[in-house]
Amino acid sequence: MLYRRTPAIAGDESIAELRTVEINGTKQVLLLRGESRRNPILLFLHGGPGSAQISFARQWLKELEKDFIVVNWDQRGAGLSYSSKIPKESMTIEQFIGDTRAVAELLLAWFGQEKLFVVGHSWGSVLGTLTAARYPHLFHAYVGVGQVVSMADNEAVSYRFTLETAKQRGVAKAVKDLERMGPPPYRSIRDLGLQRKWLRQFGGAMRQGTMAGLIWHTLLHSTEYTLTDFVKMQVGAMFTLSRMWDELMTVDLPVQVPRLEMPVYYILGRYDQNCPCELAAAYLERLSAPYKELIWFEKSAHMLVGEEPDRFAAAMRKVLQDQRSRGQVTRTAQA
Repeated sequence: MLYRRTPAIAGDESIAELRTVEINGTKQVLLLRGESRRNPILLFLHGGPGSAQISFARQWLKELEKDFIVVNWDQRGAGLSYSSKIPKESMTIEQFIGDTRAVAELLLAWFGQEKLFVVGHSWGSVLGTLTAARYPHLFHAYVGVGQVVSMADNEAVSYRFTLETAKQRGVAKAVKDLERMGPPPYRSIRDLGLQRKWLRQFGGAMRQGTMAGLIWHTLLHSTEYTLTDFVKMQVGAMFTLSRMWDELMTVDLPVQVPRLEMPVYYILGRYDQNCPCELAAAYLERLSAPYKELIWFEKSAHMLVGEEPDRFAAAMRKVLQDQRSRGQVTRTAQA
């Protein structure tokens, strides 16, 4: 690909755009796709931090374009929003909460709506939970996918699963690597990457397919990224992760967010040990909210959106129907 584009969607009311906007002093990129500009907005917060999603979002979320204006955002420092000029001191959770608020307010103004749906995946579930707690007036509902709870607990359980599985399967190299590095907090991003490598091999991140297969499929089919953009995506991911990991490890959502003032849905992969699903289910049980629902994906792990995209679309339609039945969501005049 020599230039970026997102394929058009048929219909006079449709939208299919890559937009570059200034968010709190930094240029950032949004992908907006939907069959009708009058449909409710769904803002998807990607993981990482720094794991930009625009390159493959259309392939995973295409079915949702019938019911929502689907918005994917390469966050500050990630993917198409990476720049070497971004101040390193701006890479904080507080700044990202401010960016998320600004993006939500822009979207609501563009489409003449009062609230939107927000989905947070992995790191995005930290960002989504904290932003929803602070600015509940912006959101119809919060949807947590691969939900983070306490980062210290998340990482401890994930490490223990990986080491125990390595021993059970007799994978000596994995046992040696994991015992050498020791349990979290890890001494380096390299150790984190090594733990994640073995976790992926043992099915704790994906059960259907591989991350390498996903990357090659994206390279072959994405039109939203050029080859240069894929290189920049890797640079941005390391930049973001290295700047934010230490602060991220201080996150303890049960303490920080005991209540959300909106309906809450968790969509969890039964095999997820990247953000261990049992911790997320227990947090949801304790979380105070006007309505709560847990939806299990029995065949998936952490990357459930890509592993079971049709089922994810059906789950999100259910969330939308729930809110419509309560009179919380109506179609708007065409923007």
